[in-house]
Amino acid sequence: MMGFKDFMDNEDLLHDEDLQEGRLVRKGLGLLYSRQSKTFGDKSVQHFNRVKQELSKPVPEGDLDKRLDNLEKGFIELSEGMVQLRNQIGSLVSMVNISILLSERTDQQMKRLKKS
Repeated sequence: MMGFKDFMDNEDLLHDEDLQEGRLVRKGLGLLYSRQSKTFGDKSVQHFNRVKQELSKPVPEGDLDKRLDNLEKGFIELSEGMVQLRNQIGSLVSMVNISILLSERTDQQMKRLKKS
């Protein structure tokens, strides 16, 4: 069985194409999900800013209908922002799961290389 130092000293094993492919896939998926997560986060911020705008619109005294309309629009934007936050969390969880699964695959490849 090959030790860790022997493995690290063997240049052919460090540049194995299977390992390089796994690294590339992991990086690509990580970038994809992190970009998606950022997009969802940006959308949630936009919705929350719209809530602030709707709730801070000036309303003439005694115009309850206009005030209720602003509250209704604000709650709709608030719920949209919360949905986008949920999507952002889902993207982050996907990124973690992909990392775990691909790390397991890489570990299996390393074990195969050590046996040869």
